Amino acid sequence: MVEERRLTIPAVLSQIPVICGFVAEAAESTGLDDRASYHCQMALDEWCTNIIEHGFGGEGNSANIEIVLRLEPVQLTMTVIDDGPPFDPTVLPEADTSRPLEDREPGGLGWFFIVKTMSEVKYAYRSNRNVLTMVKRGERANAMPELAPSPFPVKLVDDGVLVMSPVGRLDSFVGRKLEDALQGQIEQGHNRIVVEMKDVTYISSTGLKALLNALRRLQMRGGSIALSSLMPRVLETFQMSGFDSLFVIKPTAQDAALAVTSA
Repeated sequence: MVEERRLTIPAVLSQIPVICGFVAEAAESTGLDDRASYHCQMALDEWCTNIIEHGFGGEGNSANIEIVLRLEPVQLTMTVIDDGPPFDPTVLPEADTSRPLEDREPGGLGWFFIVKTMSEVKYAYRSNRNVLTMVKRGERANAMPELAPSPFPVKLVDDGVLVMSPVGRLDSFVGRKLEDALQGQIEQGHNRIVVEMKDVTYISSTGLKALLNALRRLQMRGGSIALSSLMPRVLETFQMSGFDSLFVIKPTAQDAALAVTSA
């Protein structure tokens, strides 16, 4: 069961306790332990403080910060959205905590704490807004999810990437089966998926829609999908529809698996 909670607050420091209470309640609802909840509160505190002080220039601004929480069993995804100047923290050098005290610059530890405590962190700049997504997984969520029943062959490869290998024609009938199969694996907790298409001889708009819906579901979860081994006629269909620009397409399943693990 997936639940979404939203909070929009003024970009002022007095709202930090509100944010921490909001995420603490959500973390408890997911089944995360106290330590994981502490990490989630710290991450949101540090990032929202950074937005207020550096993105919006401190107190007295009229901006807002939007926080979206996605609750899953023993997993919490936190997305923070602001319309301050573009700032990608993932390019920052890692803080050197071994340096002597007199050689350290003040600040910079906030991002260090986020990277060290979160299971996954991603940044994007979309529609003139900064979007930082942080995922915290508990111990049970870190365990390898089981495979859901599938009409197509599936297997797990390195780093927990799921490879699904449909066969034959992905027409209007089979395309719906593909969508259901992909959705089942995603709901089971598989967030990095490769669709190996070396034995797919035909794909219809229904088959394309199945892949697109899987892409959207995975993006909402901070996951990724890649395709591999497309036959020439199938690849041509992707190119005609522009779907080749939406998907990562690799020559082999191994290459595609590497792509989703580094996404």
